[in-house]
Amino acid sequence: MQKDVLYIDAEDDITAIIGKIKSSESSVVALVPPKRIGVLQSIVNLQLISRSAKKNHKKIALVTVNPALMALAAAAKIPVAKNLQSKPEIIKSQTDDSIQDDIIEGATVSIGDHAGQQAVDNSKVDKAIDELSDEVSNQKDKKSDSRSASKPKIPDFNKFRKKLVLIIIAGVLLVGFIIWAIFFAPRATVVISAKTTNTSINTPIVIKAGATTDFKKAIIKATKLTDSEEKSITFSPTGKKDAG
Repeated sequence: MQKDVLYIDAEDDITAIIGKIKSSESSVVALVPPKRIGVLQSIVNLQLISRSAKKNHKKIALVTVNPALMALAAAAKIPVAKNLQSKPEIIKSQTDDSIQDDIIEGATVSIGDHAGQQAVDNSKVDKAIDELSDEVSNQKDKKSDSRSASKPKIPDFNKFRKKLVLIIIAGVLLVGFIIWAIFFAPRATVVISAKTTNTSINTPIVIKAGATTDFKKAIIKATKLTDSEEKSITFSPTGKKDAG
């Protein structure tokens, strides 16, 4: 089974450490603390880390050779490995008197009053884990929101390609409709029916001067016109003729 190695920074708080464990994709997580163990020097924090790992179905191990941290890990029942290649194992816990100062932090009663009792109430530890998990989730949501807001939106070329194809098809259909509407749609066949009466046009007519025009009798009045013109010519005779 492949394990995930998480390097803890000296500036990391308990929330950041639990967040790293929760976001790890592997079910086996190796925690490598810094030289200055920082928040890991508290048995309460180690128990919070252990409970959070169990809640998220992960197995954790500390990679350290620090005697104090190894003793705290033994009290929190967290496996310890000397290096990344060695097999982690739970170290036998020391006596309560030797680690009691680390177990009780900020208490107002003496150490003797807590002898033989459990270091931390399980319900309080679970409540603290839930609060830390909520805080980690809120921090992740804020980071994801800020990243999505700052990250430029990459256009979907597949959608753009589909839209382009649809636009081209719509343009072709529009041009085809215009051609059909102008050149083919106006064609029409018109049938005209007319009512007619047969009439003979070979009718003789009479044209007569001084008559009155009458179409029913086929008489047309004629007007007589005359044109007269006088002409004279002068000539010289060229011969003689005896007419008796």
